Amino acid sequence: MLNVTLFHHVTVLFWCRFNLGRVGGGTVQNIHYSQCECYQRSLESDFAKPPAGAHSPASADTWSELGTVGGGMVAGKQLDAKDCFQTALEQDITYACAWFLLAKRGGGVVAEVPYAEKQCYEQTIKYDRRRADAWAKLARLGGGQIDGKAYTVEECEDQVRSHARTPRDTPR
Repeated sequence: MLNVTLFHHVTVLFWCRFNLGRVGGGTVQNIHYSQCECYQRSLESDFAKPPAGAHSPASADTWSELGTVGGGMVAGKQLDAKDCFQTALEQDITYACAWFLLAKRGGGVVAEVPYAEKQCYEQTIKYDRRRADAWAKLARLGGGQIDGKAYTVEECEDQVRSHARTPRDTPR
């Protein structure tokens, strides 16, 4: 928990998005914000900024962060974690972490296209080939296809060994 005294509205939003949410919430101008509230307020401020159809990697990151805390209320709509990851991917289709987190929830719909769990892991790897955790999941699901190339279980396991590291299932 962080206690911050800030006086400029833009600075408050910056802190909510990039710092307070990530440290579990905090107090700004004597008002306490939970981790979830920090992400919600940040997204509500972003709602008015980008023009329709515009994409925002920073917003995608914040949507994923909100998803990791179970979702929340944004612009009057209650969203669960899956909704948040799907929205993150609508903001940045290349966001491997959001693909991985969506896969862990059984898949979902992104830009009106349904993706099964396995397809989400394939997308994760498409955008970050070094994700040993996604290769391991793909191996458990019998292998898969990345950019038109088929990978067997054994080839996926080889990728796990060559990219072994701490799993990265938290946003950027």
